[in-house]
Amino acid sequence: MLIGVTGTGKSFLAQALGVSACRQQFPSRSLRLADLADDFDALAHHPMARKEFMAELVRPPLLILDDFLATTISDHALMQVFNLLAARENSSTVIASQHQPEYWYSVFADSAVADAVLSRLANNGLLLRLKGEDMRTREELTGHGKVNSTIPRHLRVR
Repeated sequence: MLIGVTGTGKSFLAQALGVSACRQQFPSRSLRLADLADDFDALAHHPMARKEFMAELVRPPLLILDDFLATTISDHALMQVFNLLAARENSSTVIASQHQPEYWYSVFADSAVADAVLSRLANNGLLLRLKGEDMRTREELTGHGKVNSTIPRHLRVR
């Protein structure tokens, strides 16, 4: 689990792990949790298609779930995320989130499900808490000097 505020490099590090896995011939898959939740919701009334989709997600040796719980997702999708993590218990899964694991209890409708998710991740994994300033606005990395990070990048004057 990679936990940290915006811009601390969670997604960058997660993608670097994915690239490294691929270079070592271990297929990986990377998804934003919001997109995955939308897919689960679209398949809610199609159990066979949902089962096939779940099998596709369980298959790769590495799965990256980025922006974990960054947006509100349905209870159905949350339950499918739990099922996915349970099915991948013996596989590598990277989760990148701005939210501390304690926050997850307020998201999952059932605290037992939150416990099960956290147990699977914490007991079989590693938690890295990333700290620092927003890398997207650091002058030495952008070459553009400090900019107001509240303005979307595509609207900024260069």
